[in-house]
Amino acid sequence: MPIRTKIKLLATNTTIYGFGNILSKLSAFFLIPIYTRYLSMAEVGIIALLEMTELFIVTVVPLGLVNAMWRYFPESTKKEKLKIVSSAFWGINGIGIIIFLFLVFSREQIASHLQLGVDGPKFLLILLCNAFLFVGGQFILWMLQYEQKPIKYLALSLFQFLGVLILNIIFIVFLDKGIVGVLYSKFIIFLILYLISGSFILWRAAVMPSITMLKKLMKYGLPLVIASFVTPILTLSDRYFLNLFVSLEELGVYSIVYKFGMLINMLLVVP
Repeated sequence: MPIRTKIKLLATNTTIYGFGNILSKLSAFFLIPIYTRYLSMAEVGIIALLEMTELFIVTVVPLGLVNAMWRYFPESTKKEKLKIVSSAFWGINGIGIIIFLFLVFSREQIASHLQLGVDGPKFLLILLCNAFLFVGGQFILWMLQYEQKPIKYLALSLFQFLGVLILNIIFIVFLDKGIVGVLYSKFIIFLILYLISGSFILWRAAVMPSITMLKKLMKYGLPLVIASFVTPILTLSDRYFLNLFVSLEELGVYSIVYKFGMLINMLLVVP
């Protein structure tokens, strides 16, 4: 393939994948007018803490298995690739269930520590379901990105963006569900994406997962988890420390202003 064609393909795919990544972050920005009008600042502060918790969980659950897939795909046969995909997907699900159960039994203590109020354990339970479904649902996006199918990738990213946005408006504005509505919106969309990912795996990689292959993938991917924590620690851990010293209302105001500041990152850095 001529170098000019490769550069053109790289530029096109980068633009589409960058836009898809931006969409997942822009939904929170576009929801600012809804949050500030229909929710109290204390509720916005709780949402900021829940977003922080969710990001840390979804960083841990994959255990670097996606990066390991991309590492071993090029040198693998078609049969080995199917084994890698199956092992990674079901491995992520198994790890997700273990972490989910551990945190479910600890949600009372976590909610108390984060000062999420009397409904904190209920919020965390829905959030844990969302985190589990999100990681599994993103699997098909990772596969589409590897297979260089940017149009399908963008279509699913648009569905996720518009789905979360529309459902938030319905639950918050028309049904007056507050924080629970925010969580339910994600739950519905992530569940749909999870079912799509599961169907994709059963269709494209209907083979038994391999413990040996999973160990191989984890050996490569686990060290990358440490590096993956850099982003949530640098961008969201401030919510945790602020929560120790200021009120939820002040934390809510801070999180809203911070989203405006992150526009530069979303528009210039992420792509």
